[in-house]
Amino acid sequence: MNGPGVIIRSDLELDVADCLARARQQDQDAARSLVDYLYPTVIRIVRGYLPRRAAEEDLAQEIFVKLFEKLDRFQGKGPLKHWVSRIAVNHCRNAIRAQKARPEWRMADLSEEQAAALEAAATGAEHASCEKAVASDRSLGMAGNAAGDFWAFNEWST
Repeated sequence: MNGPGVIIRSDLELDVADCLARARQQDQDAARSLVDYLYPTVIRIVRGYLPRRAAEEDLAQEIFVKLFEKLDRFQGKGPLKHWVSRIAVNHCRNAIRAQKARPEWRMADLSEEQAAALEAAATGAEHASCEKAVASDRSLGMAGNAAGDFWAFNEWST
């Protein structure tokens, strides 16, 4: 302790083996201690892999969920941080692959014409507006028949 009531992290070294054993027995305090201990490592990896920081907290949370689901698989042959780092890196790579496979289009990314066509398609506008949506899809490089897909969806949903 440095000064009255001030605790420095180096003064309290975490007993990782004890925390792991208690966390495996569903001890919430031990789980919180592990998260506190591992969070800087996980968030550093997430920030290094993802260009946008909008989803970094969500991704870090998903990594911790995966970590606690697989905690029984940790054999202790290497440092815990290395094992967690592998989980974090693999999860980030999978998230990047998923993002590339299903890109997210935001309204701000679309031209005014594309946004208007999308709005028209979403509100069930006339067939002519749907034709504009097809043209917009083609300009975005999307494959498929948007007009046919829209009408099939519209028939299914009614």
